[in-house]
Amino acid sequence: MVVNYCNIMLGHHVNTRKMIVSTPHEYLAQMLSMLEHWHKGRKTFTIPDIEPLIGKLGHMAQTIPWLKHLMGHLYTSLTSALSNSKKYLIHSSKHFRDLLKLIKHEPDSEEDHMISTIAQGETARRVHKSKRQYSLLKTAKEELRIIKTAFLDPKINKYTPIAHLIKRTPDGSATGDSCLDAAGGYSIDMEFWWYYEWPENIRSQTLRFIKNNKNGTLIAINCLEYASIIINYAASYHYWQTQNMRSHKEIEYPSVLILADNKSAESWTRKGCKNSLAGRALGRLQCALMMNSPYCRRKRIKDPAFLGFHPKDVNWFMATWAQSLFTGENYNGIVDLRATTVKGYLEAAQQLLITAGYKHKEGLPLDKNNSKECDIFIAKIRKYESLPEKREIIDDNMLEIFYKRSSKADTNSLDQVFFDWLAVSRYTGFRLSEWAQTRKLTYEYVEGTEESRAMINGDWLCFDKEGKLLEKTPVNLQRLYKVNITWRYQKNGRNGETISYWRDDVDPRFCPVRAAWRILMRASRLGIPNHEPIGQYYDRKRGHRVYINLSEVEELLRIVGTQTTGITDRTIINKMFGMHSLRVTACNELARLGVKDSFIQRRLRWRRKTFLDYLRNNHYTARQHNLSYNIKISQHDTELLNNLNNRSVSVSVQ
Repeated sequence: MVVNYCNIMLGHHVNTRKMIVSTPHEYLAQMLSMLEHWHKGRKTFTIPDIEPLIGKLGHMAQTIPWLKHLMGHLYTSLTSALSNSKKYLIHSSKHFRDLLKLIKHEPDSEEDHMISTIAQGETARRVHKSKRQYSLLKTAKEELRIIKTAFLDPKINKYTPIAHLIKRTPDGSATGDSCLDAAGGYSIDMEFWWYYEWPENIRSQTLRFIKNNKNGTLIAINCLEYASIIINYAASYHYWQTQNMRSHKEIEYPSVLILADNKSAESWTRKGCKNSLAGRALGRLQCALMMNSPYCRRKRIKDPAFLGFHPKDVNWFMATWAQSLFTGENYNGIVDLRATTVKGYLEAAQQLLITAGYKHKEGLPLDKNNSKECDIFIAKIRKYESLPEKREIIDDNMLEIFYKRSSKADTNSLDQVFFDWLAVSRYTGFRLSEWAQTRKLTYEYVEGTEESRAMINGDWLCFDKEGKLLEKTPVNLQRLYKVNITWRYQKNGRNGETISYWRDDVDPRFCPVRAAWRILMRASRLGIPNHEPIGQYYDRKRGHRVYINLSEVEELLRIVGTQTTGITDRTIINKMFGMHSLRVTACNELARLGVKDSFIQRRLRWRRKTFLDYLRNNHYTARQHNLSYNIKISQHDTELLNNLNNRSVSVSVQ
């Protein structure tokens, strides 16, 4: 190494006279050359294309801190591509599946361990070297455009002071916090305080008014906490810059410690946000503030451990935290956590407080005399669990009517489309978000991405009797025997789960595989793009295709339910039949066959015994109850029961 005040170390340019670390000019020129291929007209990419780009940008971000806030959508694009590449290889390559089995197999010897290691390397190579094309998100293209513009602008610094890379005592500190109504902050060192009430259009999109993020409009508390950190950063900038404090205190590169009490917001401040659209937008604002800023970007969490607070007050805070956990603000993003799970979180939080030094003469927050707020919330969760929505099943009479309606309808009409999805759902137990939408003209995205939450064309793969993958063309219908359905996203967090369904030749009218084929062929006829949900039909009034939606499906179910039950009271019918009737039906069809609980749980994708709440007492169980007591029933009832059993869902396990 050349002894000099200026040298290149670990790919970074270190200048000990200016006391800065920067990206070498050659490396920057190479990066700009690479960005030329990512122009605004580019629509697709391959994994070998994007990985070197993200790798180089990540290396530069070590000395250009604002850069990491412009890479969220790029990381999302790569993550999605890697996931889809692996799924494709699993479905299309037997050799790849064999390699995965070798990896999962517990090695018994040194040789087995070596084989497993080689298999891991081979599977990784195949996934990362895939030449398949993937769509480039518009937001990712916008990030690349901003990055390129910033790199070409000579006024924007591409370095960071060494003073910001080492641990040091802060030159000032600021504290801030946010709730669903307002935010505030202050700093004694930098002589400022502020308070800001969120506008009505912000408050109306918080958890107080929106209980879930199905339509993608929820503004999470993490984003509001992050906004308070950015406001504190701007106030600190104002103090050191406009008050001329850098010269007055002879500090060229001040270090400011901003305190917060939200782990996600703290992480976004340091690393950039990757999973929230609102968080990424705020990240771009922070990025703009950080460009050419002389201030250190170190943000840390301060844990006050509620020292001095009465345990009843702490219990109130813990109850509000428990509510956010229950509504999906948790590590796995699972909505409607079980009461025992939430209670476990609360007990862990109390243990953390004890470890941090919390003490009070009145005891602890979860002690019986202090835990009123948390106890009330846990009790409400238990009540919610014990009263599931009692939707009724879609029985055989209703199924026959839906079949007759579909037979008379146009192949792309709502009646025909709904019947096909109903035939598949009797086996799959689809949830609403997995196949339908709440609106006709828009579909739900997975939060933080532009990816559909509902089923798309690539989620369904078709195979012949020997297990060979079939192309989705009309000529292959006779060869079709099996359909594999993959759930990319699930409410229970088991993303990427795949289940096989076999052709039913006993009653082809209600065959799930044939119905799935009709859905795929219809998607092709209607010209549905591969990234859009395939749950669509042709709306004659509008003159174009629209999404299957909640209100129309429930109206269909209630019309047919009125016909079969004779109940005309709209209030009663509305309670009996709804979108959830499809999942209730799938559960009861399997129970009607007398299969084991574990089979129902596995095939219908439940993590717990929740399916027991879906079982209903109906006319099928009433007749079966008679048989269990060996009560003599009429010949008519015997024949009817045999017919019912014969027409039950036929189950084939692959």
